Amino acid sequence: YLILPLYSASSPLAFISGRLDRSMYLRLKIHDYDAYEFMNRKLPQSSKVMFLYTGNDGYYLDREYFYDSYYLGYTIKNLLKLSSNGGRVAYELKKMGITHLFINWYFLHLNFQNSMSPEERALFLEFATDYLRPMYVTGDEVVYALKGIGD
Repeated sequence: YLILPLYSASSPLAFISGRLDRSMYLRLKIHDYDAYEFMNRKLPQSSKVMFLYTGNDGYYLDREYFYDSYYLGYTIKNLLKLSSNGGRVAYELKKMGITHLFINWYFLHLNFQNSMSPEERALFLEFATDYLRPMYVTGDEVVYALKGIGD
């Protein structure tokens, strides 16, 4: 009785029978799986990706990653509090070894709107505009290169 609901929710028969390969199956089940495949194919092995408001699905990523707390963004918020401009935010991320960011803009805006001052939000947008280069977009989620790294 306990297995049946899980089985029907995941519908693994197409995968188990070989009709769908792993990628196709995961693509059907995980809305942002294409972004992980993109990062696995296109980012250098030496990359370190910071996840911002994307959840913690790093096990799909074959690169090092840093997960910034489940939908709270403690690290980026602290960097914004300690920084006077977008360049300083970029510098601090580079010091942490971050080369790329994977951002869910919907959840970031939702959280930032309720937990940060207008000045901190403006500083993040300055940083994003001046120091992030979009590489892959899937809905509200975007993979970025930290400018000057991974170009």
